[in-house]
Amino acid sequence: MAKVFFAVFAVFIVLGGYAAFDFRGKMSTARLGSDVTYTLDAQGNAAVEMVNKSYFAGPETEKNFDGMVARLGHPDADAFRKGVEGSLENISDKTGRQFVVSGFESSFDRRPDYGAQVYRFR
Repeated sequence: MAKVFFAVFAVFIVLGGYAAFDFRGKMSTARLGSDVTYTLDAQGNAAVEMVNKSYFAGPETEKNFDGMVARLGHPDADAFRKGVEGSLENISDKTGRQFVVSGFESSFDRRPDYGAQVYRFR
């Protein structure tokens, strides 16, 4: 069980860094933050939610976020999913345990103080 925990933990560190870097390029003048929430069932399957936040440092960052949402409609789920799958292949090779991604979803979330890219998967 400890191997599974550390493998899942490593996945979240890699994925959080990738997502924050990707989001940082789009919202470079904003303060950034990330939240990763996951639950593990008895079989070691994880339900994951990754939220990459861009806090509005001023009207310009707020306008940039709204413009990006209007242009894109939703975050690029395929690019992020491919990054997750690539990381899981590497971890699978090192742990000898097979990992797969399913139920991948992405959305934007707009709050008064920040905008966020949200990714959910199992």
